[in-house]
Amino acid sequence: MDDNIFVMKDMPDCVFAIEPSRTFTLYSPDGREATIDFGGDAVTYSGELPVDESAKIFFDAVFSYFGR
Repeated sequence: MDDNIFVMKDMPDCVFAIEPSRTFTLYSPDGREATIDFGGDAVTYSGELPVDESAKIFFDAVFSYFGR
């Protein structure tokens, strides 16, 4: 038997029912935060952090991939 094969046995069904997180939160050193949520029909941004011009390329790519 190959020692590199992982076989899952007797795993409870609840392990497979866990939904992945579809949000992430950014924090600034001064305590402000912003949350980006990919879980709905469109990507949403909420929070107190302004989107810096240097982040525009990143957010344009995210919004184009996940839809606006």
